[in-house]
Amino acid sequence: MIGSCTAYRSEEAGHIGAMYVLPDYQGRGIGTRLMQEALAWLGTQQEITLWAAVFNPRPIAFYQRFGFVENGVLREYALHNGKILPLLQMVKRAEG
Repeated sequence: MIGSCTAYRSEEAGHIGAMYVLPDYQGRGIGTRLMQEALAWLGTQQEITLWAAVFNPRPIAFYQRFGFVENGVLREYALHNGKILPLLQMVKRAEG
């Protein structure tokens, strides 16, 4: 496997979970295709949320290309090794 993207729905919104493409395969359109498939499956009737690492601008720019915007909600995620990962929530508004 060279990449993956999880997507799920709740009553309130659609959600993009973990998304990852191996570094050697980044920049080849794989992440774009994964995101397109996830967004197509989620639809446009509800907003879609995701969390992005604050310190990594490349994925944030990637998500912005798909219409996601920062909504100012921050949280900290504790990794299994005890380190804290600061996350920024991003939202793609519903179209319908």
